[in-house]
Amino acid sequence: MWSRLDSLTIHQLRVFCAVARLLSYTRAAEELGCQQPTVSALVAELERATQLTLLEQWGRQLALTDEGRELYTHAQEVIAAADEARRSMEEAAPVAGEIAKGVPLRVAGDTTVGTYVLPSLMGVFHQRRPDVVLNLRVANRAAVRAALLAGEVDLAIAGRPPAVDGLVVEPFCYCVTRACVSRTEPDSAGTVGRRGVSDARGGIGNTGGSGGVVRGMGDTTSDWDGAWTC
Repeated sequence: MWSRLDSLTIHQLRVFCAVARLLSYTRAAEELGCQQPTVSALVAELERATQLTLLEQWGRQLALTDEGRELYTHAQEVIAAADEARRSMEEAAPVAGEIAKGVPLRVAGDTTVGTYVLPSLMGVFHQRRPDVVLNLRVANRAAVRAALLAGEVDLAIAGRPPAVDGLVVEPFCYCVTRACVSRTEPDSAGTVGRRGVSDARGGIGNTGGSGGVVRGMGDTTSDWDGAWTC
């Protein structure tokens, strides 16, 4: 018959211990936040599994039998051991989605994000989670991507994330980028297409030699294709 005890759960033992301590199904249900019939059913199932009478009703008074007191002693030890095991596991490893204590969160941002977006975000994050140490790296988009793929950073925030298997990409904000050219230049009016965009070594501008915004190799703008409407 005792093999049936193998199917008992910690929850069932907690319910029994609450009833044994309070000597009341109703008060045990209130403490556990469940219905009184549920508590009664769980105790009855425990008695069927052990084939023992664990509680007796003396008039309006509920009392433990000798067998009930014996089980109560052991059940308390089992529950205490389970609680201690849970506390040890929580201290040893973070819950999913949380950051391990004492382990820095390594964040990388491309030049634009690292300059204009991340400082304010990191300030808000630090106010909410002062226990987390943040390590920030700012580089061009190609270097940020390489650091993420190499496992040198935990999180990368950049424009136009690469389509790479194994990376989880979540867009969280949008920005508008405009090409600014002079109204006095003949080639400035209308649309500046690929013919008006030199590579990153020559900068972004028209082909008439007016110059433009120079960006380094690996930056987002050096990869732009298509046309800009000015």
